[in-house]
This record gives sequence, structure tokens and C-alpha cells, in this order.
Amino acid sequence: MNPHALPATQADAHRPSHRRHRPLWKWLGRAFITVIVALAAWLLLRLLRDVDWNEVLATLAAYPMITLVGAVVLVACSYLLYGAYDLLGRHYTHHTLSRRTTASIAFVAYACNLNLGPIVGAVGLRLRLYTRYGVRAAQVARIVGLSFVTNWSGYLLLGGAVLALRQVELPPSMSIGTGALQVLGVLMMALPVAYVVACARSKRREWHVRGHHFRLPAAGTAALQVACACTNWAVIAGVIWALLPAQVPYGTVLATFLSASVVALAAHIPGGLGVLEGVFLYALGDRVAPHTLLAALLAFRAMYYLLPLAVAGATFFVLEARARRRG
Repeated sequence: MNPHALPATQADAHRPSHRRHRPLWKWLGRAFITVIVALAAWLLLRLLRDVDWNEVLATLAAYPMITLVGAVVLVACSYLLYGAYDLLGRHYTHHTLSRRTTASIAFVAYACNLNLGPIVGAVGLRLRLYTRYGVRAAQVARIVGLSFVTNWSGYLLLGGAVLALRQVELPPSMSIGTGALQVLGVLMMALPVAYVVACARSKRREWHVRGHHFRLPAAGTAALQVACACTNWAVIAGVIWALLPAQVPYGTVLATFLSASVVALAAHIPGGLGVLEGVFLYALGDRVAPHTLLAALLAFRAMYYLLPLAVAGATFFVLEARARRRG
């Protein structure tokens, strides 16, 4: 027995306060996620109860081939931009893996990330495939971190611009005004701009957070991060817009998609399954017939989630086979 050990009650009293309160924050976080999921499920069921599924299937079958081909091209452009995230990570970490293999790993990681969640895709598969090709685990962690910053810096700039330009149409019952949303939009845009400026001007290049260190990239890399991510978010919304009737403005689709993405992130639901549909039905249900809207979202899921996942599965086995041959 350790003579210097304190009794349990005294030991608890000497623990840092953030450790004692951690279970409460965990409980509150789980409760918040549960409420978000429950609200999304309730909203979706309420909106779907009067949908004629025969009309949904008929709308899917009536899509012109040129519309489907255009949407698939936009999907391919989005995944190429995801590959650019990891190519920026390649430049940032100075690993020597080829650009083709780097982009292939990024494709597998993001296709699985969107369908199965970030633990499996963004982290797990990246770590396995990169290390199989000789990239160090520390470098993989930096690639994951840089990709995270890339994705959400672009979201903040684009989403802030959408709010600042008043592309979000609020229901009359909501008390928050467009002026407040414009202020929020400007603040959102300021964050990625500040990030690029910090990368250009900051004398301190290394930052340490909870045992992890982050090195600021060059200003050019940071600007490319924001530009690639902005373009990618815009292209993803473009896929949905291409599948909707022509009378729906692109700005409205973009604002709705960005809003749905935040709700899905808060709910921790891979791919925003159900959340995306619920938000779009709520926001655009008075403009577009529910069966038309659902047909567009089902086509979007098939093209943007399921088709890339199938291709990513085959690509994963090819990458594994090549890694074994490399020894």
C-alpha cells in the first residue's frame, strides 16, 4: 500500500475540475445528439407520410440521360477535389508516395468516410493504406488534420458568403433576422481568411494542442485549401441542383445543403442519412412536390454515395494487392 496515497474522497477533491466535470459534458453531448436524431426522425416521418412512392419511382425513371450524365460528371469532379486535399497533404508532409496512389487512397477514404463515418474512412482506412505504402503514422495524422482544416475552412467561407448575401430564406416564425445572419456570415468568412493570413504572417509556425502539434502550412497551400474546399462544397450542391426542377435557384439549394450538412454533423449520422432528406423537404417542400424532391435526393445518394462506395471497394483491394507486391 502506498503510504502517500490519499483517501478516495480527498483524492477526488484534488483532481482537476475539468476531469471531474468531464462525465457531465459527455452526458450532455450524448443527450444533444439524441435530441437532434429524434427531431430529424420525427420531421422526416412527418414529411414522408403523404408521399406517393409510385410517383417517386416514376420521376426517377423519367430523368433525361443528359441530366444523369451531367450529375455524374459533377460527382467525379467532387471526388477529384477530395483527392486534391490529400495531394496538399502530400506537399505538406513531404511524403514520397506517388500522386496517383495518394489520390487513390483519398478516394477510398472519402467514399468510405461519407458512407461509414470518419473513424472508418478518414482515419482508419487512411492509416492502413498510407502505412502499407511506407508513410509514417505521424505523417498520416498530419494529413488527416490538414484535410479536416481544408474541408471546414472552405465550408466556413462559402457558408458565410451564403449568409452574407442573404441566400437563406427563414420561415416567418423565426425571430432571428437577416441582419443577424449577415453578421454571422461575415464572422464565418473571417475565420478562413484569418487562417490564410496567419499562414502568411505568423512567426510562430508550430502549435501544440493536447499533446499534438500542428505546423502552419505555407500561405499558398492554405489558400489552395480554402479554394479547393469552397469549390467542392459548391460542386456537391450542384449535383443536387442538377437533379431538381429548373425553377429552384442554385443559391437556395446551396444554402439548404450547407444547413443540412451542419445538422448531420451534429447528429453524427454518416452521410446525413435521413437528415439531408428532412431538411430539404422542410425547406423546399412548398416549392417542389415531395415526390420530385425525394426522387432527386435518392438519385443524389445513389450517385454520390453508393456508386463511389462500390468503386472504392474495388480500388481498396487493388491498393492492397499492390502493397503486397511492393513488400
